[in-house]
Amino acid sequence: SALFFDLAGRYVGGPIPTIAGILLVSSLFAALSAFHNYIARYSYVAGREGLLPAAFGRTHADHQSPHIGSVVQTIGALIVLAIFAGLGLDPVLNMFTWISQVGTLGVLGMMTVTSLSVIVFFRNKQAGAPALSTVVLPALSGLIMAALFVYIFLHFGDLTGTTGGALGLILPALIPAAAVVGYVLALQLERADPARFARMGENQA
Repeated sequence: SALFFDLAGRYVGGPIPTIAGILLVSSLFAALSAFHNYIARYSYVAGREGLLPAAFGRTHADHQSPHIGSVVQTIGALIVLAIFAGLGLDPVLNMFTWISQVGTLGVLGMMTVTSLSVIVFFRNKQAGAPALSTVVLPALSGLIMAALFVYIFLHFGDLTGTTGGALGLILPALIPAAAVVGYVLALQLERADPARFARMGENQA
């Protein structure tokens, strides 16, 4: 990030580098706040549906916020931050770069699966829907997202500066590993409690 600030100071000058720094910090804060909110609310829904302990499915008595998921997410973030700080790793070049790239890989994977699920949904639920919007475009977007996923996965070390080390293999492998674990847990839930499995995603208690 210092490269961009140096270039701004050299060719533009004035308060631009300071403004760029403020914009960087504020945008990072906005992203962190958004991710924190997503995780807290997904935890809340999972708690309501019985996928997580029931405590996650409760809201705050006064604010009606998913406070349990928020607290757990905060504790988890502090643990990760403490690990990086304890190892003396750079908060931007290491922690932010590594975690954001893992997150990007995860989002691309989910978008790929979502695009393909559109085709399956309309084939099973709404036969005769326009092929362009229910088959062609979802398939095209799914292929593009899948290609990006594979490219980032194979070049993860180059993108994060972890080429040649174990982290260049371990970090991207977290995404398919999480997908496999989720699939296995879903199969177990379907066999153990078909009714609850059928309600999954309907936001029902």
